[in-house]
Amino acid sequence: MNSNSNNSVPIQKKLKDMKEVGFLMHIKKKEEAITLAESLYEKDHNYEASCYLGCLFVNGNKKYNISKNLEKGRLWLKKGADNNHANSQFFYGLSYLHKAKKPDEYLKAYWWLEKAKDNGSIYSNQIKYK
Repeated sequence: MNSNSNNSVPIQKKLKDMKEVGFLMHIKKKEEAITLAESLYEKDHNYEASCYLGCLFVNGNKKYNISKNLEKGRLWLKKGADNNHANSQFFYGLSYLHKAKKPDEYLKAYWWLEKAKDNGSIYSNQIKYK
């Protein structure tokens, strides 16, 4: 079961809010964009916002001068992952897969990627296990 429809905030509002975050980032107001995304999560438990922040920090972004910060990114992704937000689960698992060095890290990655797949992540079909 995918519970991406967290709490009572309509999905249309969440998407509109995230569009605003993207627009602020596009016009190079990164601090405002990050602050808005943080407040969307804090106020409405908008897991799209926490997923966005997680991916932003895990990967960094040269265009917007955002440094990679794996720990900070994972903290944001875990907020959604722990609440069955499928795409947060996917990117959380992927963050472990790309940095895995020990068997338990690979297992953690696999567990989260499978959970994301079970919850309907739109990205899950892009991962092929060997």
